[in-house]
Amino acid sequence: MDNFQCFIVQKLINIEKTLKVIVNDMNIFQKTVFQKLAISKNVVENEENIDVFADLPLKDENDLKIMERKLKDDPEYRNQMVSLIFVLQYYKVSSKK
Repeated sequence: MDNFQCFIVQKLINIEKTLKVIVNDMNIFQKTVFQKLAISKNVVENEENIDVFADLPLKDENDLKIMERKLKDDPEYRNQMVSLIFVLQYYKVSSKK
């Protein structure tokens, strides 16, 4: 092989190596995205499965303590409850106008 052919072969080998690195990086990125999507989907499914009305109305002090514990210990439950209260307040304010 002459110098030009050697040069071209070396360049092609370098391009192939670079492409392998890019493909590997893309695969890692794809796995990361899929994992995050799966986590997000699970969070959304968990939020949809929480029924904050199941614990209402509170009947006694024991129910109140259970509710307080849930609000303190379960961030998903708390977030659902806060969202619900926000919506209810919004509708209450809107209905007064």
